[in-house]
Amino acid sequence: MRPRAAGAAGYCAAAIAVALAPACGGSVGRSPGWRAPRPAATATGEGRTSAGSAAAERLVFVPSGPPARAYGAPAGTAAPRGPVADAVVGAVARAAAAAGRPAPMRDPRLFAVAADLAPLAREDAPIPYALVEFALRYYGVVEPSPHLVLIWGPLDDASRYARQVEAQLANLFASTEVARVGVGSHARGRTGVILLILQPSFVDVDPVPRRVAVGEAIALRARVRPPYRDPHVFVTRRDGGVDEPRVSAGADGRVAARVACDDPGVLRIEIAASDARGSSVLANFPVWCGVAPPRTTSVAVPAGATDATAIDAERRLYERVDAARAAAGLPPLVRDERLAAIARAHSAEMRDTGEVAHVSPTTGTAADRVRAAGIATALVLENVARAYGVDEAHEGLMNSPGHRANILAREATHIGIGVAFGRGEAGERALFVTQLFIRIPPAVDPTVARARIRARIERRTRLRRDERLEAIAQRFARDVASGVPAERAAKRSQAALDRLAADFAAVTTIANAVADVDGFPLASVQKEASMTHFGVGIAQGRHPQIGDRALFVVVLVGQRR
Repeated sequence: MRPRAAGAAGYCAAAIAVALAPACGGSVGRSPGWRAPRPAATATGEGRTSAGSAAAERLVFVPSGPPARAYGAPAGTAAPRGPVADAVVGAVARAAAAAGRPAPMRDPRLFAVAADLAPLAREDAPIPYALVEFALRYYGVVEPSPHLVLIWGPLDDASRYARQVEAQLANLFASTEVARVGVGSHARGRTGVILLILQPSFVDVDPVPRRVAVGEAIALRARVRPPYRDPHVFVTRRDGGVDEPRVSAGADGRVAARVACDDPGVLRIEIAASDARGSSVLANFPVWCGVAPPRTTSVAVPAGATDATAIDAERRLYERVDAARAAAGLPPLVRDERLAAIARAHSAEMRDTGEVAHVSPTTGTAADRVRAAGIATALVLENVARAYGVDEAHEGLMNSPGHRANILAREATHIGIGVAFGRGEAGERALFVTQLFIRIPPAVDPTVARARIRARIERRTRLRRDERLEAIAQRFARDVASGVPAERAAKRSQAALDRLAADFAAVTTIANAVADVDGFPLASVQKEASMTHFGVGIAQGRHPQIGDRALFVVVLVGQRR
């Protein structure tokens, strides 16, 4: 259902050995823009948007061009050229060359996105994430939100601003390779704004139609490029649940999956893969099943209020997580200050390094950080993000199937959120967000839990319950749950079993520590085909990996003479 990882490292949602995890690496939203100093200007949208003023509550976005029929399809037209575009693209090429990187290719789709979004640019706020996301998917781009750079000034002197932005791009090209570029501009009186879009890409996706008929299957075929490996596919269903379809993967990074379109609605498909920093989202796009993709969208425009402190932002993120879980019929998570402290430290490190990643060169994985804090748990999930507002951060995470699965994880019980504020090159305040989810098993009634496991065994096998075996199993479970060494508990159990030798030709002991009743591996009982009777014992105690209230389950399976 969600991203899985073997061992202690996880996906951009991180996982730990006993349970496993999902969700995401990379940034949600986009990198802050760079702006040349100039007096404030106002945007009017020129037919593409409608908004009364900076305090307007809704912004309606109407793309100017026709929508793409498919993702990953070759663009039907060449990228536009002109003095502004040529000057800016030339500056980008020089910045890439200075960093030893190949020059990004002109992408007609990104030029269309930039032309439509440039009129929305404001000097006091970034372009809303929802509009960037909508425009990218409308024109057939599958990669997560790109880097956006805003350049303010006279459009007749674009080469001057291009030279200035060239220096600003040095840090970006030093840390990542940009595959494609798009440029758009919008005049405002004697001056204007240039929007530069820089899109990293590490996945090639064969064409996928944006709309399919109900009953059809989406044939997803893609190739993940180095340094990424181990691709996975996640799908958010129409009902909001998340699936992980079976994939076939090749040694060359190729991945294929079949995604069924069973009901009218929207499916969101995500391709994730891992590098040394953990798991990252490489592609994330919606496909409409039996319904037409929208031609317009609208967003709420903030009136300028921002969260005063990181604690304020954390509080609002907790509230958004609670609301998302309530909407899915899930209970709220317990807020754990120990987890919050771990999350804050990791967010501060991401702010200081500029790397939004799960794996830290100093603290390791999320599971490593949780263990270092002395927290034993069967499950560690982590979401990380960079955004320019709480709503943008939450919406971006919920739009990602892997991150969404973490937020809506049924097995999670506790959460800690940490926010660190940073500043972009243009002075915008950026949020670096870490969300940690763990499981601390609840207290259970041993009688009820034992009855549940007993019922599972009786449904799936022909074994019959034996009260004598059950009494010995219960004593064994209580011993190990209370801290008695397993070897000593086993000897006590064996002494009691020896007294049943006249009735049983053989007895097998199956002992497991699990985080919940349903985690008991029934297959270990089912393989004892020659046995005739069983007894179940269960008790709660502390386990070094699972933590407090782990369930110690002992099943004795015997063959009557």
